[in-house]
Amino acid sequence: MSKRIGRHLSKRSLSLDEFWEQEKDDLFKDIVPKTLKSNGSSDPAVQTLNDVNDFFSKHNREPKIDGPLEEKVLARKLNGIRKLSGRDDLLKVDIHGLLLVEISDHKAEELNGPITPLIDTSNDDALADSLLGMLGGDNLKGLFDTESLKQAKPKNTQDRVGQRTPCSNFIHYIPIFNQIKDKIDNSQDSIIPFKGTSKINVGDVFIWGGITCFVERELKMEYDSEGKPNPRLKIIFDNGMYADMLYQSFSQGMYRSPGTRRIKLDISHVLGDLSKPLAERYGNKTGEIYFLASHSNAPEVTMFKNLIKVGVTTNHTPLRTRNADSESTYLYAPVRILRILPCYNINVQGLESLIHTQLHEFRKEIKLRNKKTGKELVAKEWFDVSLEKAVSVAINIVRDSIGHVTLDENDNLYPNE
Repeated sequence: MSKRIGRHLSKRSLSLDEFWEQEKDDLFKDIVPKTLKSNGSSDPAVQTLNDVNDFFSKHNREPKIDGPLEEKVLARKLNGIRKLSGRDDLLKVDIHGLLLVEISDHKAEELNGPITPLIDTSNDDALADSLLGMLGGDNLKGLFDTESLKQAKPKNTQDRVGQRTPCSNFIHYIPIFNQIKDKIDNSQDSIIPFKGTSKINVGDVFIWGGITCFVERELKMEYDSEGKPNPRLKIIFDNGMYADMLYQSFSQGMYRSPGTRRIKLDISHVLGDLSKPLAERYGNKTGEIYFLASHSNAPEVTMFKNLIKVGVTTNHTPLRTRNADSESTYLYAPVRILRILPCYNINVQGLESLIHTQLHEFRKEIKLRNKKTGKELVAKEWFDVSLEKAVSVAINIVRDSIGHVTLDENDNLYPNE
């Protein structure tokens, strides 16, 4: 009998502790830890900052720590990003200048909250807040410190979820949802799976997260970081809510949600003029009037409280300003987009000069030296004026130039019929 066989036969007389001591090294020798593969996700800091940017664009303020749960999460993440060091690359993404805000002791207390027990179970919001704190809370530095990783090209992931708001005129949409229900009840084959590559048009109907919804209208033409159209859409839900969402966010959100379905029904005919694209409602898009603030920390720039650059472009503003840190007209620094007025059927040629002339009393000549070349420049297209005043002057110039124009609730500027 071999020694190994004899050894195993002798196990019958061993106690459990003796057996474990004798065999523990052999029991797990063939077990190899499973290696997880990277999924190649983008920089979390950039993704989060894009979400915060979109929140600011929609609400004209940064997320608050005492807001709803989704807003709380954004507020905590923003605070975490502000604490990062050596991430100058984020300034290009920070179009609203939120990373340059000084956090005072009072503000820090507001963001971090007073000292409380580890888990506060006094109510649902407090419990959710406590759990978020246990999962990382403000201490997000480790999560966002990806300098040692290969950075993927940032993608436009703004407004991934979209904040749903009660629809005050929902009664007008009830007949439409009744039509959709009749279509589903009488034709089960009208429900088909949603494909991420499917094109989405105004009037299209979907079942998303168990809720029926449809695209009611195109609100504003926006563009992603690559210059591709990414219009903001108004979505109506059958539970009485609505949301303003970017096209890409709406499509990605539905694609990632299990069970999303498309209804083979086009209701654009009952929406009237709302179903038409902006170009059909207002005319051809001819340009944009933009209002910018500088991220420069040069004393010659920061000495002015309301320094604004007003410009006009026939391109898309995000593309026009993408390389601001290398252009003298933008003070060799990233810029923050304060507001954009898309112009439809309006000749924008010469508008910039007229606006600058009207704002001449607020003009500031800023002398700076290019750190790379040492060349001195004098920027003359910046104005120390409030945003409201600058926008008002621009609109009045357009009205004086072409007559009556309308500025809709989404900042689209077009001539009256």
